[in-house]
Parts: sequence; structure tokens; C-alpha cells
Amino acid sequence: MAAWRLERRQRNPAMDELPQWKVIFHYPIPDGLTFDNVAEAIHTIAHFPKGEVCRIIEEYWSCDSFLILITHYERAELLEEQFTRAKLKVTIEPVSV
Repeated sequence: MAAWRLERRQRNPAMDELPQWKVIFHYPIPDGLTFDNVAEAIHTIAHFPKGEVCRIIEEYWSCDSFLILITHYERAELLEEQFTRAKLKVTIEPVSV
């Protein structure tokens, strides 16, 4: 599994105290969706810059999955629900200590 993170995003120190969860995107994408659909969904749902999203998706297109971000449980659960509504397979799992 490949991982990436956006260095420019500001961290909230209060969130560091909460248990951390990974949000993992899984390939293949469902029939009828394109690279652009996936990029737009990640851009809209996870609020990443579109150019960065496109570069990362291209880089990891041949992988089975990649890490979108690490966050607290409630946000991870919300992102999982939003990606599922967008017909994309995303899972969440706790970060091992």
C-alpha cells in the first residue's frame, strides 16, 4: 500500500490527542467512473488541491490501494460514508502504535 500526505495542511494540536485512523482508497474503481471522477471526488470530499490529487492518483494508479489521510475516528467515518455515496471503495482502520 502506498501512502502520501500533504505537507501544506495545517495540523490542529488538539486532534493529535485523539486516536488516529487511516482512510484508505481501494482500486479498482467501479465501472462507469473515470480517473476524473475519482480525482473530483477526492478533491471535493477530502478538500485536497485538485492538481495534487491528480498527481497522486497517477502515481499510485497501479497499486491496490493508497492512504488518503490520517485523522480522528469521527472524520474518518464521515469520509468513508461520503466516498461510499460517491461509489468509491474506501475503508478506515486504526493506526498501529
